[in-house]
Amino acid sequence: MPEPAKDALDEDEGPESDEPLLSRAEAESRGDAAALREIAKAHRSGTRGVAKDLKACFDCYEAAAKLGDPESHYALALFLFTGGVVPADNKEAATHLRAAADGGLVDARVYLANLYELGIHYKADQGKADVWVRSAARAAGLDDTAEDFDRRMAALGVVRFAKPLIDDAETSPEERDALLRKIKARGFSLKLREERESVVPSRTPPPVVVNVEAAPASTSAVVPEGAPEPEKKPAPRKAIDKSTKPSSFTLGRGAWAFGYMIAFSVAAFGAGYLASEGAKVLHDSSGALPLFGHHVALVFPSVVAALLVVPSMLVYRMRTVLSALLVGSIAAAVGVHLHGTSAGHFMSTVELQGLAFGAGAFLGTLLVFGMLGGAKPKSRLNA
Repeated sequence: MPEPAKDALDEDEGPESDEPLLSRAEAESRGDAAALREIAKAHRSGTRGVAKDLKACFDCYEAAAKLGDPESHYALALFLFTGGVVPADNKEAATHLRAAADGGLVDARVYLANLYELGIHYKADQGKADVWVRSAARAAGLDDTAEDFDRRMAALGVVRFAKPLIDDAETSPEERDALLRKIKARGFSLKLREERESVVPSRTPPPVVVNVEAAPASTSAVVPEGAPEPEKKPAPRKAIDKSTKPSSFTLGRGAWAFGYMIAFSVAAFGAGYLASEGAKVLHDSSGALPLFGHHVALVFPSVVAALLVVPSMLVYRMRTVLSALLVGSIAAAVGVHLHGTSAGHFMSTVELQGLAFGAGAFLGTLLVFGMLGGAKPKSRLNA
């Protein structure tokens, strides 16, 4: 019978308790799901005075799941997706996985997101994958506006965030291996197994030529943590074929984000004009303006700048916005300097020329950086 991998449910727990276990009958009579789960783990490892028995482990998890324990539902899903201790049953596994996810278990929500992302058991559905990705992020307390959001989601085992890091040549081998193990434990191993099983050998196979560079990641499925793992033979390991590495250019996302900024630019200039006209009337009637004093000409560029910068943070990564601000500030200073020369007098006032130079450079930088991965995914706005 295959040995299960390290139980994923033990990852965040402390040292194993020395307290004696209840008997299964006593735990069931009390309706104690936590005690049944502890007995299951003891049977899995053969510790705490009980024999190593994977079938008994499965049965204890099953008894705890009937009491509504999310962790036990998740463990049953891992057993059933893998098979070995019990026959593999993806339909039953998915039922337990959904129960664990509905019970608030982050790992189960990540696993479901990956199944929809990869088209395993369910038909591939990007929309449903998005729903479960957002659900997992909320359950894990992660803010999708944080700079390290993508990397933290990758660390949870979300395939869509982990694969780009695995493919990235700058990722360390240690981090790449850790991420690969994590996504395999959260459903990616099922995708690898499906791909292998879809290859049917011919009746008269040609001589085998081993190409290490083109070898698959493993010659046998690496199962999720906590579930039984089929026996496997050593084979050359490779994270993901480098030929599938995605391009660093994000033209579609960058164009979408820039279109969004153009719309806000029009609104910003309109709002700046109205604010400027209102400031003139107020200044003529009341004298000095709040914040601006008698510098009425500064109202228009200030309003435009504020209404350009704030919306940009919704669709561009923070480092992209800061880079654009730096470039825009330098360009605005150049525009102001040139206004005092005969060759560089392009606008009627020095304030307007500084705004024109700065806004143009700001938007241009956003356009270029957005095409190079600086724009946020559209799904961030739907979270």
